[in-house]
Amino acid sequence: MGPTGSGKSSFISKVTGGSVLTSCTSGLRVTKCKVMGFANLVLVDTPGLDDTNRSDLEVLNLISKWLKENYERKALLSSVLYFHRITDNRMAGTPLKNFRVFEKLCGDHAMAQVILVTTMWDEVEDDVGKDRLAELRSTYWKGMISHGSTTFRYENTKESATRLLEEMAEKGIERRHKELRETAAGQEFFSLECNPQCSTGAP
Repeated sequence: MGPTGSGKSSFISKVTGGSVLTSCTSGLRVTKCKVMGFANLVLVDTPGLDDTNRSDLEVLNLISKWLKENYERKALLSSVLYFHRITDNRMAGTPLKNFRVFEKLCGDHAMAQVILVTTMWDEVEDDVGKDRLAELRSTYWKGMISHGSTTFRYENTKESATRLLEEMAEKGIERRHKELRETAAGQEFFSLECNPQCSTGAP
């Protein structure tokens, strides 16, 4: 998950190297592949929460429906990757609102399964990127990290993608999927739908 243009699709491309079976399901890009000994690895590229063609509620509904259908087929969600551009010099407005909703979607019990992935390191000075990551870890991401989430510096290379996949595998556990309306994120989205003037969010 993550904003449009944050590197989700690029990561999947680097992981699979083109050896994939991909299908688009109502806006979700589902990629099945065999890498690193994983016989049935499924990577789900979700629309950005800032998608211009869908509301936040529609995006979350897409994700919720897909997870529910596949949970019933005994396919289990092992981990969640949240992609963030390190090139963004501040976190406010829509990006901040999207992250707050994502945080609520996970809930305290699932935060240990989350990897917060920073991307586009080749577009900033290394010291600048490190300072921004330190700020993210000590402020916006502090709560999730304290509940077990980890961070990962993705270098947009095959090697870096493989290391991220290894971390993803280590976090894999069975997690029961909740119905959309039962999650704090779902409640947040319904609130936003009822109050569109609040859709830009606030810290």
